[in-house]
Amino acid sequence: MTLATAHFTIPLLHDGNGDKLGMSAVGLIASCLSARMVFYTIDLNRLPVGGRIPPLWDVITPEPSEKPEKIVTVPIQKVRSDALCWLLMANLSLFMLMPVMVPFDTFLRVCAVPPETFSSKSYGYVLLDFITLRGKLPLRSLYYHMVMGFTVHLHVAILLPLYRIFRSAQLLAYSFLPVKNKTELVQPYYTAYIWLVDQPPIFNKPWLSRSAYELWSKRWHQKFRPGFLRIGYFPIKRLFGKQTKAGHIAAVMGAFVVSGLMHDYVLLTIRGYSQFNQVGVKGYQTIFFVLQAIASIVSSPDFPLGPKQLPLWVGRLLTVSWIAVTGPLFMEPYVRISFQTTMEVPVFPYIDSAYAAPFCPYGLAN
Repeated sequence: MTLATAHFTIPLLHDGNGDKLGMSAVGLIASCLSARMVFYTIDLNRLPVGGRIPPLWDVITPEPSEKPEKIVTVPIQKVRSDALCWLLMANLSLFMLMPVMVPFDTFLRVCAVPPETFSSKSYGYVLLDFITLRGKLPLRSLYYHMVMGFTVHLHVAILLPLYRIFRSAQLLAYSFLPVKNKTELVQPYYTAYIWLVDQPPIFNKPWLSRSAYELWSKRWHQKFRPGFLRIGYFPIKRLFGKQTKAGHIAAVMGAFVVSGLMHDYVLLTIRGYSQFNQVGVKGYQTIFFVLQAIASIVSSPDFPLGPKQLPLWVGRLLTVSWIAVTGPLFMEPYVRISFQTTMEVPVFPYIDSAYAAPFCPYGLAN
């Protein structure tokens, strides 16, 4: 538990002094490692007398079911040819993303942010005024945040081809090392890459979701789902005993709250504790995920008042509209700390701001 606490608190000591993108990665890694260490401690305390538990390092690596079942022995020449082929394919995947990502990255880099970003009235109050019929939603701001949200989705999706480039280049380099046990050295990496190639895309076409339930349970990435279930879902569900429906609803809320708190923690590591308590930043990630929990519960097939057989186009339209209206709650904190200026891929070209100007809802940034 001491190590878990240290992992969780050390990034906060920097108080936001560092590269925004780098600090976001540090915050994400710290939260994952802290959770893994807590899980390990809990499992260790529940261990029966005489029982055994895998070492901590095995716990923070992929689950046994995710690991290759056996190491395949192949000739070194095939390893080289396959590694080169995989490297070319990964670079091709990256190249194919370029025509999509470059315009969106340019949009965020050169377009002016919504004017309310600099006001004392955050989007949460704007949304509340709209719900209570006291105001209107700023459509141009919704458009800006939708573009930013889609760009964030692209930057998460690009991680897989980037990782494949690194691993295939590593495998290719190892295959040329002047060592005697070269075959034994490269076989585990070769087998691991075969497993990596077989992995599905990070996202499952989230734009095709017909409900919030489908979006968050099936189509959005599920990389943190096991941790959210173990911390937020299962403990709460056990409190309700046989009251399965009430327990399930409360547990779903708990899992989404944990997700919101994790995202707030990452934002805290980026911004720093001394500047985190500002309008439109503190707690907005958690608020966003609480709303997504409510929408997921209501749109669940098991919910009594949920939609049953909505036409496909109606479900998709409602889902897109819901994300468009609530999405700024998630994106605005990052806009307020100018995180959007870091959204770029260094090897990709730039587009002149003059070409992006017609698509900027509030004109070009100064």
